[in-house]
Amino acid sequence: YALPVIPDHYTQQAGPLAGIISAMAFYSRLTKPPKWLATFPCDAPLAPMDWVAQLTQHADSNRLDVVAAADPSRVHYTFALWSCSTLAEINQLFVKGERALHRVMGRLRSDHRICSSSTTPFTNLNTPQDLQQLALQLESREQE
Repeated sequence: YALPVIPDHYTQQAGPLAGIISAMAFYSRLTKPPKWLATFPCDAPLAPMDWVAQLTQHADSNRLDVVAAADPSRVHYTFALWSCSTLAEINQLFVKGERALHRVMGRLRSDHRICSSSTTPFTNLNTPQDLQQLALQLESREQE
């Protein structure tokens, strides 16, 4: 895809927060760094096509540092839009031992936005069985 591969700033397997810090640090060195970093799991192929636009509008309208996507039953913290201006604060929390996205978000001006009326778009597919089950669910919906 001709996109940069950004190595983790922290070498131990430290989870999504380390990846967020690494991406923000990489992009902060650009001549014109982005305002936002969108994060999402790579194993959720049904994510709503407009979730980033929804989160951007919500974050801008409410002057937020971070906003996470949600469905009616829960918040999906890995589907989030992070202000790149929070890099120093996020890094400081990480160095102090924090790894949980929801707790980091709780320390920033944050909120969530419902981006789907069902849970299906945020389904993670971690195994071949997960993929088969999702295919069956989608097939049964098409037949309705």
